[in-house]
Amino acid sequence: MAVFDDFSRATGLRAHPAKCKIYFGGVHHMVKNDILQATGFREGDIPFRYLGVPLSSRKLTIQQCYPLIEKITARIHHWSARLLSYAGRCQLIKSVLFSISAFWMQVLPLSQKIIQHVEALCRSYLWSGKEGLSRKSLVSWENLCKPKSAGGLYITDLQTWNKATLRKLPWNIHLKLDRLWIRWLDTFYFKGEDVLAWQSTPNSSWILKKIVKHKTEVSSTKHWTEAINSGRYKTGAVYKELCGNMEHVSWKHILIDNHARPRACFTLWMALLKRLPTKKRLVRFGIVVNLKCCFCDEEEDIQHLLFGCTYTKAIWQQVLNNLHIQHGPLEWYQEVEWMSKESKPKGAQRLILKLAFAETVYEIWHERNMRIFNDINSGMRLVDRITENITTRCNMYRKLSIHVSM
Repeated sequence: MAVFDDFSRATGLRAHPAKCKIYFGGVHHMVKNDILQATGFREGDIPFRYLGVPLSSRKLTIQQCYPLIEKITARIHHWSARLLSYAGRCQLIKSVLFSISAFWMQVLPLSQKIIQHVEALCRSYLWSGKEGLSRKSLVSWENLCKPKSAGGLYITDLQTWNKATLRKLPWNIHLKLDRLWIRWLDTFYFKGEDVLAWQSTPNSSWILKKIVKHKTEVSSTKHWTEAINSGRYKTGAVYKELCGNMEHVSWKHILIDNHARPRACFTLWMALLKRLPTKKRLVRFGIVVNLKCCFCDEEEDIQHLLFGCTYTKAIWQQVLNNLHIQHGPLEWYQEVEWMSKESKPKGAQRLILKLAFAETVYEIWHERNMRIFNDINSGMRLVDRITENITTRCNMYRKLSIHVSM
C-alpha cells in the first residue's frame, strides 16, 4: 500500500476501499486473502465492465456486447423524434454512431454478428428514420461505404475498421516495449521473442490468439513499415489500404468539393445513382401509381424529370442564364456527362456551377413532391428560390462570394 500512498500524496487522489475491487486470475487463495486484507479492497468477479466496455478473460459472448447495441438504439430513439433529412441522418451515423462503435473496437475485436447488427440499425435509421429494423434500403450498405470517388458516401465499414484497429495491437507490442502490459506479455508469453515470430499456445488468451492470427497480414502491409519507421500508427491509413482501390465513377467531380446544401448533394447523389423513387421506378416495385408527370402529361422517369420535361428544362436553362453560361440543357445522362467535364477544371466558377446543379436538382425534386403530396405549385418562382439558395451558399465561402453576380 506504500505505492498507493505515494500516488495519493503526489496526485491528491485517494483509493476508496468501499468503491475499489481487485480481480484475480490464477492466484492461490492464500495469496489472494493476504492481498485483500492488506488493501481492504473487495474481490471482483470477471467479466466486468470498465468505462462501459465489457472485459473478460474469455472470448466475449453476444450477450456481453448488447450494451453497445442498447447505447446505439437509445441514440436513434432520441433522434427519431426529429424531422431530419437523409443527409442529416447520414451525418449522425458517420460521426456519433461510428464513434460509439470505434471506442469499443479500440479495446477489443467485435464479432461479425454484432457488427452486422450495428450496421442494420444504422441502415434502417438512415432510410426510415426510426429505431426498429427495416428492410427499406434505396442504396445498399456496401455502396454507401464506398468513397465518393467510387459513388458512395464514405460511411465507415465497421468490419474493415475493426481489422484496422486490431492490427494496431501488434504494432504496440512490437514498438512500445516500456508499457506495463507489454512487459507482462513479454514476461509470460513472448520471453524476448518478437511478436511477429512468436506462435500462440493453447494456454494463450483469446485476444492474444486473435492478434497473432493476423500478424502475417500486418507485417505485409505497406503502412506497417511506415509506422515502424515513423513511430506512429495511423488507423485511417490502414483502413484505406484494407479497402483497396475501387473503380471511380465518371461523375465523381460533380459531388466532390460541392458546396451545395448537404440535402441537395444527397438528392443529387441519388439521382446520379438512378435511385430517386420516380413514378416509373415505383411501378417496378409493384406500387401502382399514376405515371403522368406532375409538370406535364408524359411518363415520369429520371430521364424525363431531369431535364426532359419542358418545365424542368426551362428552370435549368434560366439558372444557367443567370450564371451567364451559354449552354442548352440536354437529356439527363448527357447533361451529367457535360457536368462531369465542366467540373474537372479548378476555379470558383466551376464550383458555383456544381453548386447550382445540385441545388436545381434538389428543388425540382422538392417541387415535384410538393405538387404530388401537398398540391402546392410554385410555378416559375422556383427559379428565385434556387437563385437565393445559390447566393446564400456562395456567401458562406469567401472564394465564391466575390464571383456571385446573380
